[in-house]
Amino acid sequence: MSKKLIYVFQNYFAFLLLILIFTFQCCSRKTNINESSAESQFYIKSIEPTVPKLGDKLKIILNESSGSFIYSSGILFNDLWSITDSVKGDTVYSFMPYLPQTKNVNVKLQLSVNNKIVDVQKTIELSEIYEKGISIINNDEQALNEQDIYPLFPMDPNARWNITINQDTVLLNIQGIVGDESNKILQIKFLNNTLNRLPKLIDYVQIFNDSNGSNRFVYTDTLLNGIIKIDKWNINGIYSGIIYAELNPIDSKIYFPPKTIFWIKR
Repeated sequence: MSKKLIYVFQNYFAFLLLILIFTFQCCSRKTNINESSAESQFYIKSIEPTVPKLGDKLKIILNESSGSFIYSSGILFNDLWSITDSVKGDTVYSFMPYLPQTKNVNVKLQLSVNNKIVDVQKTIELSEIYEKGISIINNDEQALNEQDIYPLFPMDPNARWNITINQDTVLLNIQGIVGDESNKILQIKFLNNTLNRLPKLIDYVQIFNDSNGSNRFVYTDTLLNGIIKIDKWNINGIYSGIIYAELNPIDSKIYFPPKTIFWIKR
């Protein structure tokens, strides 16, 4: 084979190689653009109500053309974890938690899109600012009933509140399974206030046990910041209410359920 022919073949194959490399890079770039476009099309279209107050049910609506996604995890308010009530299609339902000394709240959802975590967020404004400390007020939400306590222990739907009254002290506690080898006790102690229908909080603690009841320890200190809405207090023997605890980072030592509903009839 002549040197000239070898030279032509070498140039020809080099040209083909350049075309293949260019085609691969374009396809790869196009795939990345498409994936990026798919991820960027997700956003929170609206949050209802637009100016919520503590305890309001939130309806978080994603844009209608958002396409396919998987709701990945919980909901964050100012980067603090809370809980989600339910997810239906492009709508996530939750509630407004207790965030003391806060006016503007960033609401963030985490979605799984193309096997990647995508954050979508929107800032809302609260209708009022809540102070730190413990406040006990009358319930301004829908009246409570015994069914409302069920979400406290999803693994133990038969868990029920118990009540012990000793003179002017009212002790409420509920125990439920939280894992294969552990259970949790929520214990709330009130002081009857003879000058007011509303009681005073003495303490609210969480206690964890292993499966045989040994190694009992208090997981958190008593609640220091929160709002307690009393629905009924010894009305026809019913004691009921909602405790909204301050949100804390998930790795914090102090971490109470964002919302605790108690209901018991003597």
